[in-house]
Amino acid sequence: MLAGGLVAASTVGLYAQSDKGLSSDRVDRVEQAQVQQADTLKADTEVWSPAKIILNLDARCPVVLTLGYFGAFATSDKDPVKAAALQAKFAQLQAAVQPIAEEIKQMAVSTAFVGQKFPSALNPRLEALCGQLYGTILKLYGDGGLAELKQYVAQSTQGAVVDREI
Repeated sequence: MLAGGLVAASTVGLYAQSDKGLSSDRVDRVEQAQVQQADTLKADTEVWSPAKIILNLDARCPVVLTLGYFGAFATSDKDPVKAAALQAKFAQLQAAVQPIAEEIKQMAVSTAFVGQKFPSALNPRLEALCGQLYGTILKLYGDGGLAELKQYVAQSTQGAVVDREI
């Protein structure tokens, strides 16, 4: 009978340990869910930084990336005649995109950027502005220049843009 009592006591001890493990797992899961819920709430109400706003606007209408891309090579030719032509083309690009840049700047300061979603109301206008921008690039730099820029934009913004496939 003594052996039977030891087995019963061991079994009760195992159940007690098992119960503690299960309740500890439940507590951990509840705490983890609460932390995740708090993180989601914070992300849904977080105001975007100016850099995040500009990055997301520029990914949809890449004025900043375009000026940087073409500006970096505007005087890169060693032939002074070609360098002057590149610089003149870049000056035309700057003049053409200035109104687009102003409108995007206005969007950045007059729109509430909060949470995990991009303000979808801006997308139609940004698409129209992007069409104007790409039309200007096509006119100044041709199909090759536009294709290079689009590839550069896609690679530059990959993984950093909210709510959009590039």
